[in-house]
Amino acid sequence: MHRLALSALTLLWLVLISDSAVLAAAKPNVIIVLSDDQGFADFSINGNPVLKTPNLDSLARQSVRLMDFHVAPMCTPTRGQLLTGIDACRSGATSVCAGRSFLRPGIPTMADIFSSAGYKTALFGKWHLGDSYPNLPNFRGFQETVYHLGWGITSMADLWQNDYFDGRFRHNGVLQEYPGYCTDVWFNLSLD
Repeated sequence: MHRLALSALTLLWLVLISDSAVLAAAKPNVIIVLSDDQGFADFSINGNPVLKTPNLDSLARQSVRLMDFHVAPMCTPTRGQLLTGIDACRSGATSVCAGRSFLRPGIPTMADIFSSAGYKTALFGKWHLGDSYPNLPNFRGFQETVYHLGWGITSMADLWQNDYFDGRFRHNGVLQEYPGYCTDVWFNLSLD
């Protein structure tokens, strides 16, 4: 009887451990790094014999990689297609300017879906899917945001004389100064 009770407790303990592992695996962290103006062949992990990208290569080896993801050769359509899973012509975000950089209302983003599943969502860096309500990232499913306006730092929509070092970016819509190089700012916020 003692052996049976011990076996039952061991089995219960194993079930509890496996259940907690299943629960942890059911909601893994999801981090997406999207870089502008970089093609598949621009990474040494993909065979580029000239460019050396050891840090990105290391990250790629530890990550799920989208190896058959086709987009337009511009940042806004790429970002819109990734966030919605819908072709740029259907999502509305077909260009970087001329009123064609907005996602159509009512199309859920990846952030909307993750938020509804209980995830905390964040965007750090370039948004470029609209600079005013209702197109701002906080209205498209992201709960925590630090971003710049326009197509990039120093663009017309951005602040006068803002640059890549010690820049001023919008934290959930409120302008704030961030010390350091912008890429370091985005990655440090992501790590936090």
